[in-house]
Amino acid sequence: MALRAIVNDGAESHVLVLENGKATNRQVTFSDWPAYRVIVTEGIQEGDASVVDPTGIADCQSVVAQWHGLWPQHRLSLTSGQTIHAC
Repeated sequence: MALRAIVNDGAESHVLVLENGKATNRQVTFSDWPAYRVIVTEGIQEGDASVVDPTGIADCQSVVAQWHGLWPQHRLSLTSGQTIHAC
């Protein structure tokens, strides 16, 4: 997962995932190493769609996603203009 997708709030870390048309906070645990990508060990599962850049997207915000492209370029675009990628 892209490191920029993880929001650190004190001692807790979370990502925004798409659930039932809303961006939802999900607490995660990850292996922190000096890289642009990290390994999430708890909190999300294969197939969950996570917001790569959570800037400007709030917990419980309604979003509409549309698929673009083919694997590995699967992308979902939100009504707010932000982009999320399939995990």
